[in-house]
Amino acid sequence: YTIVFMFLAIDIVLFVMCKKIIREKIEYLFMILALSGGIVMILLTPYGVNSTWDDQIHYENAYGLANKSYTQSGSDLTDSERFPYWIANTDTEQKEFAKYLNDNNKAETGIKTGKTFSIQKLAYLPSAIVFKVFNLLNLPFSLTFVFGKIIILLIYVITVFFAIRITPKFKYLMLVIALIPVELSLASNYSCDSPIVAFGL
Repeated sequence: YTIVFMFLAIDIVLFVMCKKIIREKIEYLFMILALSGGIVMILLTPYGVNSTWDDQIHYENAYGLANKSYTQSGSDLTDSERFPYWIANTDTEQKEFAKYLNDNNKAETGIKTGKTFSIQKLAYLPSAIVFKVFNLLNLPFSLTFVFGKIIILLIYVITVFFAIRITPKFKYLMLVIALIPVELSLASNYSCDSPIVAFGL
């Protein structure tokens, strides 16, 4: 509730301060709503996959591009039987799972990821870069997992922002389509569907 009300308050302040800009350039309205809504979804989603369609597969593809083999924490996100708090229902459970992921970040499973790049995996490259950079900086895996989603959301928002800006017609229709909760949910999880939608607009 704190997270939701915090972003709601930020949105209200931005709407009041920038109402003239928002009225004339609705791409800024989209940016405010999509970023705040997407970040709320990311922060309220438990650590793990299976939140949207096939996101465990998309996560594995992104993780595989960044790593030669699975670590314990990397594989545990796709296996609900490894840890009882895979779907965390409380703040305590989520913190315990985050600690578990961070503690087991370097434990090798011996499973190879099949690290190969192809044009079909281009959509996974931004998240893979986040995984690689955060790993080199030795940052907590739970933080890496969240920022892997944030980069997907940012690409979605930036792409649709400029699509709305440059199109001469149907700006409001594009805004409505891009803000459909299902689309925003896909853009806030490991999925290659959101870039397809964004570039399709």
